[in-house]
Amino acid sequence: MDTIHDKNGDTVAWLKDGAVYDESGEHRLFIKNDRVFNSEGEYLGVFKNGFFRDKNGEIVAFTDNAENLPILPTTQIGPAPTLAAIAPIPDAISFPQIMPDPINNWSDLSWEEFVKAKTEENSNEQQLINKV
Repeated sequence: MDTIHDKNGDTVAWLKDGAVYDESGEHRLFIKNDRVFNSEGEYLGVFKNGFFRDKNGEIVAFTDNAENLPILPTTQIGPAPTLAAIAPIPDAISFPQIMPDPINNWSDLSWEEFVKAKTEENSNEQQLINKV
């Protein structure tokens, strides 16, 4: 299980087998083909090379395995939670037509804002793919 840290180096979540759990052990997000989705299948951003990036390509959080720039803060590791069962992956998830280029800037979004992001523009920016 990998620890997920925010821009301050604080532990904000845990990653295991493509599933993201919050500090209480609840399943919050899943990763498929380097893309991050909430439990409703809405696209939130990208996870690649240990970095969680928002839809603009800016860094929201990172794991201990993060590769390349930028300079990362000193990390604080909290106790690992007891993990809840993984929520089922929705039958249909929305994939972005084009993934953003990575930008080595920190996003203005906090981890919680990233996780809770609702995307009203999904229907305009992305195509719906069934049973990916």
